[in-house]
Amino acid sequence: MEPTQTPEDELLIAEPAETELLSTERKRWPFRLVAALLAAAMLVLAFGGILRLLRLPPMGMLVASAQLSRSADVQNYMASIAAVSTGNRHGTGFVLASDGRIISNAHIIEDAETVMVRLPGQQEQFASKWHANSLSDLAVLSVPTLSDGLSLELEIVPEPGDKLILIGNPYGFFRIVTEVRFAGFYEIGQDKPPLYAVSGSIYQGHSGSPLINQEGKVVGILFATAGQSSDPATGLVIPAQTIQRFLDEESNK
Repeated sequence: MEPTQTPEDELLIAEPAETELLSTERKRWPFRLVAALLAAAMLVLAFGGILRLLRLPPMGMLVASAQLSRSADVQNYMASIAAVSTGNRHGTGFVLASDGRIISNAHIIEDAETVMVRLPGQQEQFASKWHANSLSDLAVLSVPTLSDGLSLELEIVPEPGDKLILIGNPYGFFRIVTEVRFAGFYEIGQDKPPLYAVSGSIYQGHSGSPLINQEGKVVGILFATAGQSSDPATGLVIPAQTIQRFLDEESNK
């Protein structure tokens, strides 16, 4: 006659199986952790690809802009930033303190029949008149403004490594604030004045954006990037002195 198993025997028989199950689970969790991390990484990469596909700036840039725009000084600068558009071309401009006109790039409004300008707190409006110089890639537009405007820095040249505030409208976003660093001068030819070069996050739509120093003055206006797009990119800047010469020439016409 076979012995009958008691409950204690069943527990003793089941215990090795339970121990084996726990051991298997311990072996599996590192693989599950790695799989979860890989899935998260793939999600981040996919999200970044979607942002690029939709032509949106990186989320980090938007977060940094929100942080920088908390400054009262930066908020004052932002009041002078304009969105400039001519149908399929979009860029940035800024209100000039001396006469209330808007400075931008010539390549944004080139061959345009109408130019639209949008300023903070105002509806989009047509520029009543404008002048552009394709050689200097500068343009000046006339619209009614409520801003005090920004002044040009005509005396102090930035030093390499100096922080500058760049405010523009990349990818259709309005008044995105970015911190860039002055990289030095950029030579484009013997017969042409040197440009400024800056390093930072620069995207399509930043053309015409002012670069503002610690004193709140415009040291130049962004108009292009050097080489292939990257982050950080090297932005090319028309110095304030060149802007002033352009304005002087326009006033003498």
